[in-house]
Amino acid sequence: MNNKQNILLNTGITCIFAGVVLLLYLNNLLPEKYFYEYANLLAGVIFMILFARTKNKIMLMASIFFFINVSVLFLGTLLNTSSLLARMILIPGIMLLVVYITKRKSVILTVGALLTFWGIFVFIKEPLGIYGYYFSIGSLMLFTVLAFLFIWVIERQNWPILPILIFGVMGTYLIADSLSIMARNIILQTGCILLILIGVIFIIRSLFNRHLDD
Repeated sequence: MNNKQNILLNTGITCIFAGVVLLLYLNNLLPEKYFYEYANLLAGVIFMILFARTKNKIMLMASIFFFINVSVLFLGTLLNTSSLLARMILIPGIMLLVVYITKRKSVILTVGALLTFWGIFVFIKEPLGIYGYYFSIGSLMLFTVLAFLFIWVIERQNWPILPILIFGVMGTYLIADSLSIMARNIILQTGCILLILIGVIFIIRSLFNRHLDD
């Protein structure tokens, strides 16, 4: 059986399965509680089996989609928080990270990392009690820093350092500005000292590298 026939067969099986499950659900023949969670889990398993048989990356991506979806759904239920927006951001992000593993393109890694960490932020924002305009925006910027740190660890290139510093400074300032005067001063002064230390480290490293080149 060639690849085209495999795709048609697997698509046909998937359509029949989805149709039967939805028909049973619409006629109240399946339990209501956790229906979407179990349906996503089962779909993820099926697509993973199809990927194991065909090595078709589309099946792998579909499996990842359903596994991430069910994981965030279960966590949302446990934490008693809405997960719809988080799933809309997080799922494409993780899927792009999977694509990066095979394609090794920096732009895919960058977009995937940003979406993933933004999705995590949206998901945990309410359970952690992150409220207020400045505090929320500042926290989002710090999650952006985490995304660029992840890129830096994976790629081992220097370009993520600049956005790390920019978003780190802006995020820290916004968070500090939403706190009490004493906490604000402590955080901002500590941040200034860290910036100075980072600057000194970069200068020493630059001079050391120049000395090695000479």
